Amino acid sequence: AAGASADASIVMVGMRGAGKTHLGESAARALGWECVDLDHLYVERHGAIMTAVEQHGWPVFREREAALLVDVLRSRPQRTVIATGGGIVETAAARAVLAAHWPVVQAFKPIEDIEAYLSSDGSRPD
Repeated sequence: AAGASADASIVMVGMRGAGKTHLGESAARALGWECVDLDHLYVERHGAIMTAVEQHGWPVFREREAALLVDVLRSRPQRTVIATGGGIVETAAARAVLAAHWPVVQAFKPIEDIEAYLSSDGSRPD
């Protein structure tokens, strides 16, 4: 996104379990900004993620997730770190939103560490 300001909101992407929320909270604290976790916001607005997926399917969940990203970017275009869900890049609609925004930061973690973390955390979707 050409012409983005230095205080443009930062969007964190990465695999499930890569640490987007932790990194987002740490970055926001260091910058003196706010942090918004899209998964937590989704639960506030739509209820438990796995319940929504069971009732409506993954496509509806992903559609709502992309709409939520658009909403957060419109309402908080500056001074916010936005931690997305690990599957945000799975739909063309969400990828288009991400492509139109700057900056987007990808969180990396060794796959072995992600697998170990996810296998010990029963609260995450399969």
